[in-house]
This record gives sequence, C-alpha cells and structure tokens, in this order.
Amino acid sequence: MRNLACQKPKDLGYSYELWTYDLLERHIRKEAVATGHPSVSRLSRSKLHRILTQGN
Repeated sequence: MRNLACQKPKDLGYSYELWTYDLLERHIRKEAVATGHPSVSRLSRSKLHRILTQGN
C-alpha cells in the first residue's frame, strides 16, 4: 500500500493529481479482490493510516 500511495493517481487513470485518504481507500477496496487480497476490501481509514505511517 505504501508503494501505491507513492504513485500518482493520474498514472492509474484517475483525473486527480494527489491521493487523499478517501480516494486511496476507495481504490484499494476496489482493487483488493482482483489482486488476490479480498480481506483488504474491508480496509478502514484508521488501518490505512496506521499502515502508511508505520516506520516513519
């Protein structure tokens, strides 16, 4: 997820330049099953925040 957050949304076909937590969360949930991670489709904003800030 950290790698995804470092990519530009435009590179993935979106019209916006930067990720917000809501946009990133929606994208991850949408792609979770297709990428073989169905449990991630229930990702919460707080869990996403924890993942992105780990190791800082």
